[in-house]
This record gives sequence, structure tokens and C-alpha cells, in this order.
Amino acid sequence: MSKLEKYKFTALIMFAGLFLIAGTNAKANENNILDIIIAGVKLNDSLINNISFSYTVDYNVSEEWRKEQLEFTKTMMGNEYSEEIELRVSTLEHTLRTGSTVCEGSKFNIASKIVALSDQEVFQDEVVTCDGIQLTELNIKEGIGYISNEPETRRSDLMFDVRNFPTLFVDGQSMYSALTSDDTAVSVLGTETIDGAACYVIEMVKSFSSPSGIQMQVKRRCWIAPEKGYLVKKAISYSVETPDKPLNITESELAESADGIWYYSKATFHSYPLFLTKPDVVAVLELKNIAINQQLRDDTFIPDTSKVTKIYDTVLRFSYPTEPLSLLDAGIIE
Repeated sequence: MSKLEKYKFTALIMFAGLFLIAGTNAKANENNILDIIIAGVKLNDSLINNISFSYTVDYNVSEEWRKEQLEFTKTMMGNEYSEEIELRVSTLEHTLRTGSTVCEGSKFNIASKIVALSDQEVFQDEVVTCDGIQLTELNIKEGIGYISNEPETRRSDLMFDVRNFPTLFVDGQSMYSALTSDDTAVSVLGTETIDGAACYVIEMVKSFSSPSGIQMQVKRRCWIAPEKGYLVKKAISYSVETPDKPLNITESELAESADGIWYYSKATFHSYPLFLTKPDVVAVLELKNIAINQQLRDDTFIPDTSKVTKIYDTVLRFSYPTEPLSLLDAGIIE
């Protein structure tokens, strides 16, 4: 029996188990359903050894939020700002991010280009590669690359890093790690159908400390589709202090591969600041050419440093050119 066949057989057993536990008390029933959800999420994750796809991210912000943040930026610049400066911030403009991703465990190769839709200004053009040990960031626009021995580093501008769609729902964690985290209380609220997909509705309350040491909580409600790989169809995040005001809403579309494995094909993200009634950020992420468990080339996770002219090693703290210096440039001959 193949791994996928075992998965489908196990899923069938899980559904059958729901009928067997239906007559038990409510709390025991809830715990059993939660165990089934956690097992389903873990099982589907285990089916994907590697994945590749091309993607687009259509990112936009509201005019109200744009004006608010530009004024804040000008204030923070103080005397360094003048009306002669054209102040442009990529996260405050309507942009299109395009690129491709290949991932296998802790290894990845992500190409990303961000262009302003108003005038085609290129804000970012880079390739980020990790072989599981070393992280290499090639800033093609600036012609310089950076090498680091911290492959787990995630910069703030990788908010919409598309290597793992489930992280959109739970702050960079996989759904499995969020469901089993000691700092998160999980409860089953019931079932609901979204876009024809039957879903379990769960609620997660995560407790954490702010940088100033204040204890805080964030509540998330997720709709998980068991017949579509236990993936998330919808998620809403709230602050516990303002339960009627969503912080963000994410809705997704799911697709089944030729091998019968489910993955995300599209996700729409809306962010709501506390003082606005309309979303300040709307991002639509779409995946194309999804390939799962393919035979990868040996050089898939080796960076192509020829795309830049100089590399800076953040560990050894020195830079060097990517092309050999001529005798003249090296100062050996005059």
C-alpha cells in the first residue's frame, strides 16, 4: 500500500471514528475530534517531501492607511525630510510580486521581484537560497549578495513568503505546531460548509508576552477542510480585548494534485487596523505550476552568485567579488 493510499485509508478510519464517539459526552467528543484534526494535519504534511511553484502576490493598501503611514514616516524622518524628496515605501504602494519557489525540508530557493503597478518601478529583485546550513541572499537590483549561517532568519519584509501557505494563518508556525503548542489553547466549535467544503471550526487562543513584558492573547478561528487534506479554508484573527473587531481575515482556495495530494492554490489576505473599518492591506496570492515530490536537480539549492558582482560574508565579515579580479584591478601590475 502506497503512502497516499495509507493516507486515504486512515482518513476513512478517522471519519468512521466520528460516528463511534457521537454518543459520548460533549467534552470527550470534542477532544476526540481535535485528536482527529491534529492527526489529519500531520498526516497530510508528511505526504509532501518537496514542492515547487511559480507565484504572484497582488498587494495593495487603502488610501487612508497610505496617507496615515506616509505622514508618520515624514514625522520620524524629522529634519531629514523635505518636500523635494519623493517618499516611496514599497509596503504603502500597489505592487505585484512575482517569482518562483522550490522547497525541500529546511532547503529552499525563492526568487522574488516586486514592481510598482503605477510606473513599473522595481522595489526588489532578489533570490534567497538555503541549502539547510547556509543562507544566501542575492540582491540583484543592488548587485550584492549576503551569506549567513542563520538559515532560520526570517526578515520582516518576508511577511508574504510563499514557501509555506499555512504560516499565513498562525504567525509563521505550521498548523500542526500551532495546534500542539503549549502556549495555545484549542477548542472545537462545530462544523460549517464553506464554498462546498465541509469544515471543522476550531478556535485557538495563544498567550504570549509583549516586548515590554505585558501578557497578551490572540484568538484565531480556523475552518479546516478534512476532505481537502485538512487544509485551512478560512481563518480570522482577533485580539482577546476586542473580540468583535477582526485583526485579519484569510480565505483560501485548495487544489488537488495529480498524485491526490491537496495544497493551496490561492489565498486572499485582509488586514484590519483597530482604528479603521476597512482593511488597510489586501493581498491576493496565487500559485501556478505546482509540482509535488518531483526529482530535484543536484544544484537546486546552490545559489547562482553570477547574478551579483559582490558577496558579503556576514560570518567572516568581509566582502569579495564574484568574478576573479584582473591583475590590473588587483594592483599586481600597473
